[in-house]
Amino acid sequence: MYKMYMKKKFRFGVVCVCFLTGLLVISSGAFESLAEGEAALKGEGKVRTYPAEPPVGIYFDYHGGTSGKGPKFLDHPHVDGVFLRTSWKQVEARRGVYDFGQLEKAIEPWVEAGKGVIIGIALAGQHNRSTPEWVYDVVQPVSYERMGIKVKVPRCWDPKFLPLLEGIVEAFGEKYNGNPNINAVLVGPAHIGFLTAMPNRSGAEEFIKAGWTPEKYKRYAMGVCALYAKHFANSRLWLRCAGMLIRIRKPDEYGFDNEPYFTDTRDEILEHAARMYGCTIGFNALEADSKAYMATRAPQFLARMSDGVMIGRYGLEVSDDWPMWLPLKRRRQSSPPANRLKDSSDKTMNDYFGACMRNAIGGWRGVPESHITLMKLLETDLSASYPGYEEYQQQVYEITGWVRERMKKNAAALYRK
Repeated sequence: MYKMYMKKKFRFGVVCVCFLTGLLVISSGAFESLAEGEAALKGEGKVRTYPAEPPVGIYFDYHGGTSGKGPKFLDHPHVDGVFLRTSWKQVEARRGVYDFGQLEKAIEPWVEAGKGVIIGIALAGQHNRSTPEWVYDVVQPVSYERMGIKVKVPRCWDPKFLPLLEGIVEAFGEKYNGNPNINAVLVGPAHIGFLTAMPNRSGAEEFIKAGWTPEKYKRYAMGVCALYAKHFANSRLWLRCAGMLIRIRKPDEYGFDNEPYFTDTRDEILEHAARMYGCTIGFNALEADSKAYMATRAPQFLARMSDGVMIGRYGLEVSDDWPMWLPLKRRRQSSPPANRLKDSSDKTMNDYFGACMRNAIGGWRGVPESHITLMKLLETDLSASYPGYEEYQQQVYEITGWVRERMKKNAAALYRK
């Protein structure tokens, strides 16, 4: 039986101290400055060591995997591991009382099957299911309507919010830091555990009205990265974002001198996390249309950051939050990717999936080559590449295997760390 590796403090290399947004960070893997991070890219300076293997290959993004559902795809030939998220509300419904029981149960079968595991905590979302109610006794919410439902999320940039995370991140680290069964821990500043501040247009406008600025958010997000580095000194970290930071296409209309959707601030935070803490960096941005994918600026960022992958400093990942393959009965929906298909045939669907995968690797149709090492796929994507399933498609199986092998080659330097 799987026995959870309980907290154990590892001390490797030199301990460095980083002071960021009033937070004292002690971490064997963090650097005192970005200059030290750049030195590491040249093979100089500190080397961080980990008990667990790096998260490489294809991971099943198991929505609802911590809500009591049984495991799926344990014997899928292309699945290297699982990505499991729990919510802040589930773990800390009452302030200072922590319960990781549901997460423990969800992890167990994957470890017993010899698969990798990535875990994370979502602080907020668009369904009012992630944030504990007690948080709003300290920090005011931002409210907006989505699909006729009133949604509220915390003002995470409020200086009073970051201290609320100290307890749960510390408890999370005491439970899982240095655990050889956990291949990475998600650094989760905002929406569904990602860096994305607000994916909804009306919500984004309410954020601006409530005082959100890119500088305030950058200070907050970097503080969250430092907090995770402090409590997960011997675990690999993963920070990811959408194609946007916040859904404001024209920041100048709100008085900001930024790129559309604040992608410049997004990239600044992501690069800081990679170079300072060795975070694997990921995106929900993958598209079949190369021009649309390039418009997210994710492929340009991934190509520029490939230097760190080649010397084993961090990994890179790109996926999407929408499925890239759908069964026939779902190909007439009004949501992606169904609304992007010219017809509902298997060939069209398979070609769409293939174009997404080719864009992920890059080197064609104007998309620069990137050295990605990790990809998360959804249930429908994996059902099409699972021999014996009703939805199985040989073409999808083959291209999934091709991408997986490319990622494993790209990750060779990570294994040497």
